[in-house]
Amino acid sequence: MPLSEEEMRLLQQMERALAAEDPKFASALRSPLGPGSRAKFTTAIVGFLAGLAALIAGAVMQQTWLGVLGFVVMAGAATVALTMFGARVVERSQHVAATHDESEPHPFEHRWGDDD
Repeated sequence: MPLSEEEMRLLQQMERALAAEDPKFASALRSPLGPGSRAKFTTAIVGFLAGLAALIAGAVMQQTWLGVLGFVVMAGAATVALTMFGARVVERSQHVAATHDESEPHPFEHRWGDDD
């Protein structure tokens, strides 16, 4: 469902305010991975694909050890990649919680606030 013009305007306003308030965090939100972790993530993807190839080759050639090795490599590479994203999500949520001013109403409270 597309956003209305009012919602788009509000979203752009919030993005500009975030960029003005904390440019480092705003740039981190734009990039899913940090500069040092791109190589690590690429290595994890290549490792996952190599493990998948070894798993399939082990099944085709009926070499159990090769299939098990491929699975272990796949699982390790997937763990590395998912851990990187999990740490990134936790880092973002902690930053948002640390910078949120409790005295200010949440931007969406006017829309979904209590109607007492």
